[in-house]
Amino acid sequence: MDGRYLLLSLALPILLAAGCAHGPREQTARYECDSGRPFTVTYRGPETAVLQMGPRLIEMQAAPSPIGRRYTGTELQLLIQTQGDERLATLFTRGNNDGPGNIVEQCRETDRD
Repeated sequence: MDGRYLLLSLALPILLAAGCAHGPREQTARYECDSGRPFTVTYRGPETAVLQMGPRLIEMQAAPSPIGRRYTGTELQLLIQTQGDERLATLFTRGNNDGPGNIVEQCRETDRD
């Protein structure tokens, strides 16, 4: 076996394992709300979103939703929907039985990394 192929066959599994060790790539989206208040959401893979509104950080977990992507935290819920080319976010209080409560903010995505 050629030395280059041997080296590649030994190095490839190590490189693949190193890439997987870092976990899913984070994505950040910025939103501007109807009230004028901005917030940022950092998606840490498909199951976790961290909402930052001012100095406050709220970790949320993915939850089932028939109308978009929904994330729930201890106090708030975030619903992300797509309408055409636009991504909309609705921030709710957490209601009874893990359902939505009152609308806190209605927002539009302004930027995404």
